[in-house]
Amino acid sequence: HQIGRDLAATGVNLNYAPVADVNRNPDNPVIGIRSFGADPQRVAAHVTAFVTGHQAAGVAACAKHFPGHGDTSVDSHRSLPVISDSSETLAAGALIPFQAAIAAGVKAIMSAHIVLSALDSEPATLSRRVLTGILRNELGYDGLIVTDAIEMAAIKRTYGLEEGAIRALAAGADVICIGGWRDAETTITRLADAVETAVRDGRLSEERLAEAATRARRTAQRDAVSDSPGDRGIGLAAARRAIRVLVPFTPLTDTPHVIELSPKMNEQIGDRTEWGLAAAQRFSGQPTDLRPIAAQPGRLVIVVRDAHRHGWITATVRDLLALRPDAIVVEMGLPHGDPPPNCGGYLATYGAGRASGIAAAEALQGRHSI
Repeated sequence: HQIGRDLAATGVNLNYAPVADVNRNPDNPVIGIRSFGADPQRVAAHVTAFVTGHQAAGVAACAKHFPGHGDTSVDSHRSLPVISDSSETLAAGALIPFQAAIAAGVKAIMSAHIVLSALDSEPATLSRRVLTGILRNELGYDGLIVTDAIEMAAIKRTYGLEEGAIRALAAGADVICIGGWRDAETTITRLADAVETAVRDGRLSEERLAEAATRARRTAQRDAVSDSPGDRGIGLAAARRAIRVLVPFTPLTDTPHVIELSPKMNEQIGDRTEWGLAAAQRFSGQPTDLRPIAAQPGRLVIVVRDAHRHGWITATVRDLLALRPDAIVVEMGLPHGDPPPNCGGYLATYGAGRASGIAAAEALQGRHSI
């Protein structure tokens, strides 16, 4: 609700959130800590709270990525994932949070660029079986369906922008999301021309476009009701509650030497979004000589993100701990498996934003109970 109030105060009336994916695959490169977890019921509870709170503030919520992007190790920004789950498996897991969102009155649902091979050979975004058959007819959803960004490689490289947009609209999507990559205005013109041609050629009916336009207008006319931002401290409070200490440590009393081992970020984020603990040193690849790092005065704090998915990070942590067994490891992504052996402490933040960084710094100093 507080996030919704912040958005409403700036005039935003639709947020492409929450992520309703059940993160069943720990090697998922694109969902991970964006998900509320691996338990469908727990994810559903959080999705319900998010939708209810946002929309009480006058901001339409958008549950994504239908029918679930949590059980893949392929990033649809780069390639087309294929999931082999049966209809029964989907119903017992991935669909549960979306059903909860619909029950909560969610105003929009975003489709996933994934192939559900047991249902269709087309990606969900382009599949009438998925968008109209399952989402509309079986789940009874009558709100806005918006695609994930049409420029993502899963669609663009396989079908092309124009063909992808036409097929998505024909399948039941109401809005084509253009992700703001390069030449967005040119992309809009190209897609509008392609849709007009598809109508003239009989590939898209005017009735389908009118239906889509009606839903889009209905969602756009929602008025944000809050004129004041929410409590900014609520994010920090949540970040503090999220921290888990998996290997106890002695709180820091002096200034530590902090290093960050940073994996390659999503290309849409790059280096524009800061994360971590304001480290003195940041490495985006395995350092050639660890001895200067280990020789730094003060306690060593090693900050990582999704270490289990990056061999060079786990190797660097292992080698640093051999030199500095008193070092504390801070995992700011999704922890998986056992903590590294022989470390001087290990904590997981389950988030990498500013609030998580502040909460981690406080925890390292013993400034709040965990």
